Amino acid sequence: MLRGIFKRAQMLMDLSIFLAKAMGLYIAIACLAILINRKPLDKVFKSYAKDIGMVFFHGAMALILGLILVLNHNIWTMDWVGLVTLLGWITLLKGVARMFLPEKAIQTGLSIYNSASTLFLIIGLVLGIYLAYMGFTA
Repeated sequence: MLRGIFKRAQMLMDLSIFLAKAMGLYIAIACLAILINRKPLDKVFKSYAKDIGMVFFHGAMALILGLILVLNHNIWTMDWVGLVTLLGWITLLKGVARMFLPEKAIQTGLSIYNSASTLFLIIGLVLGIYLAYMGFTA
């Protein structure tokens, strides 16, 4: 019985490490790419905001990803493992919001993009680097 508990704990830690690596690298690379290509992407983001069908579709994809993350990694701790869980829940909630409230999601997204998006991108870059670092050094 004790062996089974240790095996389950090891599997969860392996999953946490994998998700920290994958999420961290994705977030860092995406934020850096947007920061570097900010001007050319302005048109892309603005045209995306006009297409409610795409917002709904991306909401469905976020919902699926969020459900997978939450159902497999729902570990609430006050460290990087808990951060992985928090990001899973944020992804899930983002998917739900885009599917049920696509127009409100567009307004909120454009508001963030137009006001303080550089700050959010820098925070995202730091967060991504932190998660990747924790995943690769765990």
